[in-house]
Amino acid sequence: MQKIFANFMLRDLFHIALENLLKRSLRSLLAIFSIALSTALISSMNLINTSLSTKTNHSYLPFLNLNDYQLFTSVISLIVCIIVIFNSTLISIMERYKEIGTMKCLGAKSSLLLTLFIIESSIIGILGGTMGFVIASLLSIPFFIFTNIFPSAFSYLLSFILSISISLIVSLIATIYPAYYAIRINPADALRFEV
Repeated sequence: MQKIFANFMLRDLFHIALENLLKRSLRSLLAIFSIALSTALISSMNLINTSLSTKTNHSYLPFLNLNDYQLFTSVISLIVCIIVIFNSTLISIMERYKEIGTMKCLGAKSSLLLTLFIIESSIIGILGGTMGFVIASLLSIPFFIFTNIFPSAFSYLLSFILSISISLIVSLIATIYPAYYAIRINPADALRFEV
């Protein structure tokens, strides 16, 4: 019985993570859209500032071309995004309490469960970051047409990398505590748990 989860591969965990995200599609979409809107805000400001070449003297991060007000707005947006994802992940774990307990009873190690939650949050982060970059690019087009100043392809590439990186970091930060909570679940208590 202990060897059920011994031969699990990364593709198996990826498949389980996709199934879990699809089962809880509304909650997953909420997290994805939260990340998309946060990264769209940051990416659009970064694209517009890069195209205008307005480098500020107060730039704290060399890859972000944002002034102080834009940086403050971006941080607030990311904090709200982290709270939404944190809440969504914690509720998802509470819904899967018995499932997690059963997996632990059947021999799933804490590292396997942790990897599963990291894969789920990475999928949400990548989808949200990609969607955020697309939204930012589409919303920035009227500005570029109006000013007749267009960013370079390199600026778009940097903005895409920035969107994906920020969304992955945000989703992983928001998943740390819920994943830690999930791996500490007592299997005996989980099997008696009623939702």
